[in-house]
Order: sequence, then structure tokens, then C-alpha cells
Amino acid sequence: MIRDAELDGRRVAVRCEDGLIREIADRLDAKSGEDEIDARGGALLPGLHDHHLHLHSLAAHFASVPCGPPSIESPEALAEALRRAESLSGWIRGTGYFESVAGKLDRNRLDALGPDRPLRIQHRSGSMWFLNSRAIVELGLDRTEDREATEPPGVERDEAGRATGRLFRADEWLRERFASSPAPDLGAAGAYLAHCGVTSLTDATASNGPEELALFRAAQRSGALPQRLRMMGDPDGLNWRGKPTHHQSTSQLALARSVHPYRGNRAVVSRGRW
Repeated sequence: MIRDAELDGRRVAVRCEDGLIREIADRLDAKSGEDEIDARGGALLPGLHDHHLHLHSLAAHFASVPCGPPSIESPEALAEALRRAESLSGWIRGTGYFESVAGKLDRNRLDALGPDRPLRIQHRSGSMWFLNSRAIVELGLDRTEDREATEPPGVERDEAGRATGRLFRADEWLRERFASSPAPDLGAAGAYLAHCGVTSLTDATASNGPEELALFRAAQRSGALPQRLRMMGDPDGLNWRGKPTHHQSTSQLALARSVHPYRGNRAVVSRGRW
């Protein structure tokens, strides 16, 4: 039950049951055991749809160290944040870096700033990663043998052929190197989106496939991801048009219908309600 909500210029009470609006009236009596929310005159709006985001990147952001404005604005603040950071599978992962904080980063600058643990920091543009020397050693970027066959083209090197610690457009390569790490928890991302009023979304990650689809459905079943979801990605291995099999439960059928993939430039458009 939502009390005292502004709807089309009226202050009303709204009853929701099983995910649907059942009653709207100037006044409603609460049922036994019914949760009540006091809107205090706030506007009641339809849920928002975020048409382009990357759920796992958003989830990883919440598990990462903020490395840029507005929370971090100086070299000293960055060094302190890295010093206090908790490791994830032995690594420190930072996001949101911008040059106004500590200038152009490379392995030497990070070795001076950061703790003696493998460290990778993503630029706020998303196009570049910075690695310290421990991270470079862990990833094998200082090796000289089979270099062309084992590393991505975006590894910057100095005149002596030594990795500078800057990686450009190397997300997929890094993802493969961390394949054994657990997938980020989607709970914080789902809660944040719900707090912003987002009730449905489109995950636009181009590499999405069966594994990501299974993770998203599991997060919906557990309640970690309360939003309805459309998914873009790689069609290989996905049964886009097939119907759920006979052994799936009713809840699985509902989830299967709430995740709408995109194939190429054609959208599989839901005819149901949002």
C-alpha cells in the first residue's frame, strides 16, 4: 500500500498486489499484514527503463576502488584509497580515473602510489587500463617470448620494449585472464537501479552469451536483480526463438519471457506489459 502519493494532481492511496496496481482511491484501509509506504505527497511515476548499460561492469564498479572525481581529487587521496583497498582474488581493481587526480598513470607512477599488490585501474572513459609492475608480471606482459601470440595489440611499450602499464581496448583480453574469478554480485547494482526508479533495462554488452543469460536469470530468481531485462549480445549458442522446455518450472518460464535478447540489428520486441 502506498499512501499519500500525488497522481495526476490528486493525493491518493495505491494498492499493489503480485506486482500489479489493484486499487487507486482517495483513501484505502490497509489489509492485515500489508506493507505500507508513506509517499508524503511525492509524485508516483511509472518505472524507468535504462536503454543502455552493462550490468556486470556496473556490479564490478560497486566492488572497485573509486579512483577519480568527485570522491578522489588528488594523488594523496588516491594513494590512501589504494592503501586501504581490499583485494579481490589477490588484486586491487580501481575505476573512474581521470588525469586531474595524478596526471598520466603508468607502471612507475602506480608503483609509487599503490600498495605492493597487483593493481589495475580503469580510466573513466572505459577505453584504457593502467597496471602496476606486480600486475604486469602476473599477466606476463614482461615476457619476451611468444609476445605477439599471447598479448593484445593495445599493450603500450617504451623504446626498450618494456610494458609501460597502459592497455588500450583490452577488456576482452583481461576478462579472459580473470575467467576463474567469480562473477560480480549483481545485488548492489540491482538495488542502486531500483533506488533510481529503474524497473527495466537493456544490457548492451556485445559479448553476452549463454553464461551471462544464466547469471542474469539466477540473479532475478534470487531477487538480487529485481528489474525486467532485455539483453543484447552474441547469438551463437542461444536458442533465440525456441520455447522453454517441458522440465522448466513456472518461475523459470516467467524469467525466460522477461529476458528478451536482441539479434543483430533486429529487436525481439515484447508484446507484454512492461
